Amino acid sequence: MKNDDGNRAPHPAAIILSELAHAVFWLFELIGIVILVLIAHLTVPLLAEAERWGVRMVGGRAPSGRVDQRLGKWLYSRVTTAEFWRKDLPLVLSTLLLSTVTFAVAFFGLIVGVTLIVSPFISPPTEPVLLIGEWEVAGTFKDLWWLMLLGLTMLILVLWIMWLLGKIRLRIVGSLSRTLEDERAAELEGQVSGLRRGRVTLVDAFEAERSRIERDLHDGTQQELVALTLKLAQARMAARDPEARDRVLTLIDDAQAQAESSLSHLREVVHGIHPAVLTDLGLRAALEDLCSRSGLDVAIKVRGDQEPSLPVATAVYFAVSEALTNVAKHSGTDSATLEMELGATGVFVVVQDQGTGGATLEGQGLAGIVERLAVVGGTVRIESPESGGTAVRICAPAEPE
Repeated sequence: MKNDDGNRAPHPAAIILSELAHAVFWLFELIGIVILVLIAHLTVPLLAEAERWGVRMVGGRAPSGRVDQRLGKWLYSRVTTAEFWRKDLPLVLSTLLLSTVTFAVAFFGLIVGVTLIVSPFISPPTEPVLLIGEWEVAGTFKDLWWLMLLGLTMLILVLWIMWLLGKIRLRIVGSLSRTLEDERAAELEGQVSGLRRGRVTLVDAFEAERSRIERDLHDGTQQELVALTLKLAQARMAARDPEARDRVLTLIDDAQAQAESSLSHLREVVHGIHPAVLTDLGLRAALEDLCSRSGLDVAIKVRGDQEPSLPVATAVYFAVSEALTNVAKHSGTDSATLEMELGATGVFVVVQDQGTGGATLEGQGLAGIVERLAVVGGTVRIESPESGGTAVRICAPAEPE
């Protein structure tokens, strides 16, 4: 069996034997700490290294804190480093506490278990072996054989507890022994995982946006242009009749209206891809324009004038757009408030309504916006109690992180 690192996991028997060794040497370790408390800056690194060595012996991962240094020099200089206070001291204190628990479990559990097992063989028939209140257990082997099963159960329970404590020790020592390279690698791995999730989300979002644009052009602009073509064809046919001047003019007027409608629809599609006002005038003007076209009565309050970068502004714009769309579709009200703070450190926006509550990020179309904001280092939080009212809080840095 292998662990998460791909290395062979420590054998359970090795873990149990290691805990037994800690139980045996617990008293000596405690006495040593008390005696050497005045030179704790030397004993703590030694005990921490001993714990790491013990973990490595049973197959765990716990790199040594001493790298290419003489032992004496390393001991005297260790207390001046952050690793002493951040790793060695917490490791020694936590493992000492674990060893105390291990000693108690091993001492009392093993004594009780072994006593129960041997009692049927050595106890006189007339003397009680077990006293529980006023209940006395006495007799021959034939009467007390079940004590052996109870003792074996006790020993198995003790071994299981020690195995569990050993696993906890391996995790503690391993986590407090990681090198700076290991910590940096874990941090980078987390960032890479986040980037992979963000990339997949963005690919899905781009595909959905492409499908939306294609659908809007096909169902809207394309149909209107087809109708415009038919109108022009009818006008051309009617123009052959010298007496059909009024009909020709009517068809031309209809064609012009159709062309203007197509142009307006095309502007809406382009605006949905990336509003020009956002690039030309900034986030504040773009949100004011968005609110004026939302069909809602939106009260706007803006503080500050530090415009964010364009990627951040774009993510915030579409998050607000989705929030206003949700108000129009799901809240049951025709009014909302928008508060925005533009500061040097970032943007904070709250879109709030007093309509129906119970909205969630998963069910209200904001899930894609969450990932879109996460790409630039922003967050979206929604507060929507069942009693009514919804507040969408959008926070993003001034520059992508």
